Amino acid sequence: MNNNKSIFSGSNLSQLKESILYATLNNQFFPGSNLKLSFPDLNFVLTQSDLYLVDNDVSKTIDIKKINRPLQLVSFDFIKQLADKNKKVIYFEFQPTESEKDTIFISLEAKIFSASDQRTNNLSSIRLKFQKAGNAWKIISDPTYLSS
Repeated sequence: MNNNKSIFSGSNLSQLKESILYATLNNQFFPGSNLKLSFPDLNFVLTQSDLYLVDNDVSKTIDIKKINRPLQLVSFDFIKQLADKNKKVIYFEFQPTESEKDTIFISLEAKIFSASDQRTNNLSSIRLKFQKAGNAWKIISDPTYLSS
C-alpha cells in the first residue's frame, strides 16, 4: 500500500471524510450504504464539550456545518496549547489515506493528549475500505474497529 492520492481528488476525499465524520459522530448509517458507523469510544469523546479534528490534508475544505456537531478543525499545536490549560484534550485525527489501484483506505482515530506527560494515547479507531464505482466511492467491506 502507498499514500498515492492520484486516484482521487481532494474534493472527493473531503466528501468522504465529511461523510465518515457525520455518520460516526451522529451514530448513523454511512450515506449510500447499510453500514451504521458506531465509534467504540464515542460516548467518552462526547464528554468533552468541544470536538476537535486534526487533519492537515483537507482542513480547509471539510464543511463543518454538514457534520451536525460542534467540531473545530485545529492544528496539533492548538491541541497541545489547549491541553496546557485543560490537562488533557480528546481529538480526532484522520490517518494518511492509503491506496491500492482503485481502492482507498481511510482511518479515523480518537486520541487523547495529556499535558502532564506530553503524550498522545490512542482511544479507538475506525478503518473503512472504499472502491471507485462510476463517479462515486462505495464502502466495499465492513468497517474495522479498534479500541484501546
